[in-house]
Amino acid sequence: MSKIHYSSRRYRLGDEGVINNIYHQVKGVARTREQWAWQWLETPAGPGDMWLIEATHPDGRSEVIGHHGMMPMRFTWGDNDLLIGRTENTMVLPEYRAKILYPRFENKFIKEYEERYDAFFSGSGPAEALRLRRAMGYKNIGRWQTLHSTTPLLGELVKLYNSIRGRLQGGKEHARPKVRLELPRNTRLPAAVSIVTSREAVREPFFAEYWPRARLNNGIAQSRMVEDLDWRFWTNPYTEHGAVIINNPAMGDSLFVFSFRTRRSAELVDFSFERPSEDVIKKSVPLALSAMHKIGVRLITSDFVDDHMRGSLLASYKKGFNGSLISTVRSLTHKKERPLPRRLTEKGIAKGLPLNTWDITPLAGYEGR
Repeated sequence: MSKIHYSSRRYRLGDEGVINNIYHQVKGVARTREQWAWQWLETPAGPGDMWLIEATHPDGRSEVIGHHGMMPMRFTWGDNDLLIGRTENTMVLPEYRAKILYPRFENKFIKEYEERYDAFFSGSGPAEALRLRRAMGYKNIGRWQTLHSTTPLLGELVKLYNSIRGRLQGGKEHARPKVRLELPRNTRLPAAVSIVTSREAVREPFFAEYWPRARLNNGIAQSRMVEDLDWRFWTNPYTEHGAVIINNPAMGDSLFVFSFRTRRSAELVDFSFERPSEDVIKKSVPLALSAMHKIGVRLITSDFVDDHMRGSLLASYKKGFNGSLISTVRSLTHKKERPLPRRLTEKGIAKGLPLNTWDITPLAGYEGR
């Protein structure tokens, strides 16, 4: 054998060390085995699908040089339960990127995943990844949008900070320290509004009752059943989360989940409404943002894909931000709206799933760090 031979195989127990090593080299993030297992083995939908790419050298030495993963995410569509896969941790060591025909491997992996899932999607990705997925039948539908609730001066400072940080990190991502959520004592909130921490959420009866009702009014949506919220938010090993619950028996309840990025800034990682309408959104969003500001949050970021909240609903969500006590600055950190590539499988086509009007927030759309 005079040249390197490339092959692929499924994940085997014990591969997590080499996977995390590649992840560190590509992403710049040191991930523990426990953090990896939370993401890839412990989801409510079961273990993720993982394939490894190996290089066998002329001297017989073999090494893992790449990884492709599909994370199983539970969705609902009215009374129907769906399983949708998100491509994640698709990576090859830098020194091999120009040496292998990666699309050939990804095509093979996608075929292996077909029978399990109703559809696939990717959080987004660089231009070359978007081109690759288009060639594999993915459609770029919807756009990630970003809203910021902040003061204008703080917004400009955040913009400058993110710009400088990106240059210093050379484009690589870095894990941030976990910030513990402590609610200030004697915080006065409206009677219909409550805030719970991750530690309190696991015992909060609201979550067992909320999504069985709300799923009937939310189309193709990320599941917010107790198991999904417990895994994704309350037991997340990276980030502390909290939730703002708005009880409105007349118009339906609303749920907003946030994570602290620092002690004064938070990301709205999920939001949903039992009965989505212009009026509900206009009233509940300012209440949620105001509650977060009252516990000391000065900057709130909301990322979401816009195809499930088009027209008047999307306008109402933006107005909800504008209706808060603090002004809204849009797209401070994202200069360009990013698409959400997606594709139906034969199972999804047989069920009649539409490719648009999906409800995607960071709950399913982001990796979870």
